[in-house]
Amino acid sequence: MKFLADVPIPQSLVAWLRARGHEGYHAAEASLAQASDVFLLARAKHEGRVVLTMDLDFPRLLALTAAHSPSVILFRLPDARPERLSDLLAIHLSSLLPHLERGAIAVIEPDRIRFRLLPIDAS
Repeated sequence: MKFLADVPIPQSLVAWLRARGHEGYHAAEASLAQASDVFLLARAKHEGRVVLTMDLDFPRLLALTAAHSPSVILFRLPDARPERLSDLLAIHLSSLLPHLERGAIAVIEPDRIRFRLLPIDAS
């Protein structure tokens, strides 16, 4: 799977994903640290990447535009240390992959994982 990590995501998480055979880059690596959320979503969609973020704006933008892609993994954690993020991905990523490949927003919280398939019905 291919990933694009938003600025709040630790760069070490991208390295962790690469070490496990995934392709990915951090926004800062691509000189996109100041890029808008809309731009990052468009780039991820164009490149077929899943966005990794802690920013609630990404799911909101997908919902408002009734977008079918890109998929987003949203971390909603009080403990956002890199090892905590990688531990949670190690546990849950394989079960999320089919949904992410189809188009989804996955929300990873301390005690649960939720997902919504895209597009999100605004009604």
